[in-house]
Amino acid sequence: MWERTKALCSIVFLISLLLGVVYNRPVDADIYVVNGPNSVVTWPDDANGNVAPTTNLSGGSTTFNDPDGIAIDENWMYVANRVNNSIDVFPLDADGNTAPTSSIIGAATTFDGPIGVAVDANWIYVANGTHQSIDVFPIDASGNVAPTRTIMGGSTGLSWPYDVAVDANWMYVPDCYNSRVVVFPLNADGNVAPTRIIVGGATTLGDPRGVTVDASWIYVADHSSDSIAIFPLDADGNVAPTRSIAGGSTTFNNPNDVAVDTDWMYVANNSNHSIDVFPIDADGNVAPTRSIQGGATTVSNPQGIIVTSVVTPIISSFSPSSGHTGSLITISGANFTDATSVTFGDTDAADFTVDSATQITAEVAYGSTGTIKVTTPLGTGESSQTFTYKVVIPTLNEWGMIIAFFMLAGAGMIVMRRQRSGKVLAP
Repeated sequence: MWERTKALCSIVFLISLLLGVVYNRPVDADIYVVNGPNSVVTWPDDANGNVAPTTNLSGGSTTFNDPDGIAIDENWMYVANRVNNSIDVFPLDADGNTAPTSSIIGAATTFDGPIGVAVDANWIYVANGTHQSIDVFPIDASGNVAPTRTIMGGSTGLSWPYDVAVDANWMYVPDCYNSRVVVFPLNADGNVAPTRIIVGGATTLGDPRGVTVDASWIYVADHSSDSIAIFPLDADGNVAPTRSIAGGSTTFNNPNDVAVDTDWMYVANNSNHSIDVFPIDADGNVAPTRSIQGGATTVSNPQGIIVTSVVTPIISSFSPSSGHTGSLITISGANFTDATSVTFGDTDAADFTVDSATQITAEVAYGSTGTIKVTTPLGTGESSQTFTYKVVIPTLNEWGMIIAFFMLAGAGMIVMRRQRSGKVLAP
């Protein structure tokens, strides 16, 4: 009732829209590459040619033994150390012969050839290749610990899951030996079937090994077809890629992984011993805009690749999609820690609470229709679709209450004025 009463003063009414979804796109990247000779090497995002890496994490203390996949967050890098059967965690700026800060390792982990890794604010997701599973650990897991969740069994159909990527709702897995990409809910556990499967002749997938996603697309590095296949985020079934980078001009020779930022696509071109960079909208038989290649680079059979970014807020959904003054809106996503403002359209929220790094509850003020924005010291995330600010039209009973209120208020003012002037109403 209180919310509705506050909303009676609003003046805008529009029909509500569907839920909004957006993902942050990296702002300024550095390139991290798991390199063939047991190392992780990095470059600035604009590196080109035969240039030495900025850092070279290698040596016996690293424990690297055929590392493959890599993930990062704002402080740490997570390396899938395949033959060592471990996930090793290093500071983001680690260099030289440096030991991991922590490692997930031991029989309880069930690791048997962990080959791909992804992280979000709460979890580490591991493509446990030979074990035919996706294993999920708390973000701060260390030592000989069992996974909190394991996707495994006949219903999953997994046969050598080679990598994993996640967004706010889904995990995407290139199922290498089945020539397909499977999609599970982010909270999936046990012997569960994929929600969606990209498979069949039209997909052109033969040996998918690397995967990444952004707000709209799934990017798949296909080792055997020498291509990067790009599908809509909701792709399912025997569907052709919307775009495909393939052909002699690409220089692809067993591409093993792919990463993206706002403007560019970065490919670990395994047997070409290069990192090749294409425009984000590249399609067809096109040459890379830049290539990191040559003796000084130390690049040899690059396996995994990722790019860093300023960790800006991500708004993955909000509910409900419309509201009036006083309505409470739940905003879901990531990187909400230390949020300083929430806006609906061009209007600040009346109040908001950061429930967690992935959820905010905000109260609509006397607002306006528009996108929702969440701002932290690291930047602003914006929804891709519109929140609708609604005026609540008073009911007949409410109009009667409002009129009665003003009539009584008016009568009271007349009495007060007459009393102050010393006049008394005539009987």
